[in-house]
Amino acid sequence: SSPSSSPSSSPSSSPSSSPHVTIDKVTVYFATAFQTLRQRWFEEEDTLCTVREDDRQASTANSWFTDSLSRCVPWDARGGKSQAFFAKSACGNFVVKQVSKVELNALLTDFGPAYFKFIGELHESGGTTLLAKLLGAFGVAETTDPEPLDFVVLENVFRGANDVSNQNWRTYDLKGSSRGRYVVETRPHAPSTDTTALPPVLLDGNLIERIAGDALAVRSLDLQALETSLRRDTQFLSGLNVMDYSLLLGVRSASGDSTTDGTANSNGRAVGGNGSTAGSDDLTADGNSGGTVSLGIIDYLRTYTWDKALESGVKNFTTGNPSSGLNLRGKAGFQEFDDGNAPTVLSPNRYAKRFRKNIARRYFFGVPS
Repeated sequence: SSPSSSPSSSPSSSPSSSPHVTIDKVTVYFATAFQTLRQRWFEEEDTLCTVREDDRQASTANSWFTDSLSRCVPWDARGGKSQAFFAKSACGNFVVKQVSKVELNALLTDFGPAYFKFIGELHESGGTTLLAKLLGAFGVAETTDPEPLDFVVLENVFRGANDVSNQNWRTYDLKGSSRGRYVVETRPHAPSTDTTALPPVLLDGNLIERIAGDALAVRSLDLQALETSLRRDTQFLSGLNVMDYSLLLGVRSASGDSTTDGTANSNGRAVGGNGSTAGSDDLTADGNSGGTVSLGIIDYLRTYTWDKALESGVKNFTTGNPSSGLNLRGKAGFQEFDDGNAPTVLSPNRYAKRFRKNIARRYFFGVPS
């Protein structure tokens, strides 16, 4: 059937100027912009040899993308609080995530156009980003539910890591805060055979406990590149009033002991500085034990709304920081926490500063090349 006008949630009032396309019961948000972005992503991944040979035979990036999405399976992405639906493509390159109406509205208004501009400028300049690449957004109407199911498609931070589901990996969701960010780790008696689910997701407190005796060591030049990417990305996000995002970190040692990694060096993905704008990074260890680190920023469609401001103010008051108060704009009236013990819900500017400071300077250790 022929495309119809965009849904009422579209930021464009004129159907002819709408960036969204609806066919039957499926709405493709920012259809042309995402198509361009996927083509660039496909070319970059093909160059980096992370596209499988049979996928490489696809005539276009779009045919490869749609074929991958047609073979998705539900995915138990453990650790999230939103209870959103997740799926993973059979090829392992893409993650499908259900988004809330608040997240969708953020994408359709300010975030979407700014995101395409940000990624486009990085592509032209050869810059890098740690943002897990957003590759599509869709709404599917159901006959039994008047509200469509909205979801986004992102690159899988752990793509290419075929054994990420086994117990040799440790997966961390990091926000740069240790307050209330610890889970009791339990080890199964036998290795998991479920290749669709990750091991339990650990938090900042677990990583701090681990690096107290075994630092995540990376080359100094790579650490500098990581800091540069973190600063660029967090400045972009805070400028759009976004907060509460996470760094998804996967750690695996070459010896199979996930508690030891050795000295890591970049393989030239996101922080390696080879011009790729891939949203995740792989660091391959050179030390005695070797190892791999994969990382990318996720959950970056959460804006600092009034309920987040209220939560921040209440937590600041109850933790002895009543002077912090409430600030919807995330600007004046706050003092910076240095120890990472502040509440996880902060204004966008404060959240960005704590996020990049603790992740780059507290969680990773730089060593000479």
